[in-house]
Order: sequence, then C-alpha cells, then structure tokens
Amino acid sequence: MKMFYLSSSEDFIHEEEQKSNFSSVEQSLLKQNFLKCYLNLSSCFLKLSDFQNAQKLCNELLAIDPNNVQALYRRSISRNKLNGTDLIEMKLSILDLKRALQIDNQNSEVSSLLSQFKKEYSLLKKKENEKTHKEINDNDAPTEEAKEQKQPFSIALHLQKLGYDCIFELDKLQEYI
Repeated sequence: MKMFYLSSSEDFIHEEEQKSNFSSVEQSLLKQNFLKCYLNLSSCFLKLSDFQNAQKLCNELLAIDPNNVQALYRRSISRNKLNGTDLIEMKLSILDLKRALQIDNQNSEVSSLLSQFKKEYSLLKKKENEKTHKEINDNDAPTEEAKEQKQPFSIALHLQKLGYDCIFELDKLQEYI
C-alpha cells in the first residue's frame, strides 16, 4: 500500500491560508477540518497496525495543536505498540496520557489506558532491575577453579585465570583493595 504525504501539515495550512482570501473564521474551519482528516488517518493506521505512520501523523498534529487529546492518546498507543519493551518509550507514552488527562480529566479511555501502561511500566522496570542485578551478580560469581577448590572467590585466582602472574600474596593483595 503506497501512501502519499504532504511535506508538512503546517506548510500545507500556511500555503492554503496565503493562496486564498479566506476570512479568519474560514481559515480556522480549514485548519479544524485538516486536523480531523489527519486524526481519522491516524486512527486508520492504528487499525491497520501501521504504528510508525500513526505516530508520525500524531507528531504532526501535536506540532499544530499541542492540546489535542486524541492525538496524544493515539501517539501513546503507537509508541507502546512500536517499543513496548523500551522503558523510555513507555515513560513517554505515560507522559502523553498524563498530559491528555490534564486537558480532559473526564476521559475514561485515557484514564484506563494510563493505569494499564503504569502497570506495564512497573513490570518492565522490575524485570530490567532483576536483569541488571543478575548480570552484576554473574560478573562477581566465583570462578570454576574457586568452586572446585572450595575456596572463596579471590582476585588473585581471577587474575591467574586471565593469565596474569600474581606476585602478591593474597593477604597483601587484599590490603590494596
């Protein structure tokens, strides 16, 4: 499916305003209709699972109208679908939803999606912390030689395994640490 986009929605609106002799009311209606078309198109992209184009359209809409609740909501969904396991993108999705709720605090769809994303974010953050903790512990784990000799992990054994000659006695080496 080949799509044709305008170079920029702001440029299009600005060009149309300059070409015509529309009154300010007519220009406002033109802008509103243009935004509605882009909102509808972003909704279509979401339904087609084309999250990248949906996010792109919502970014353009928000450049023109930063308080558009539907654009914030749809961009949040797009971000989550594109990068659901990325903590930063998840946090940005949550921030979009919080901003949408500040504008329209009665919107139940935004509110429920925000609570869902917060839960997912908490789970992702917990998994990321566990993964980082495991990696740190794996790096500090005793070597196989230390396990076989039933000795605690020591820097001297680790250095020997890496091929360094250890000229320090173990207790002297510990003084330097």
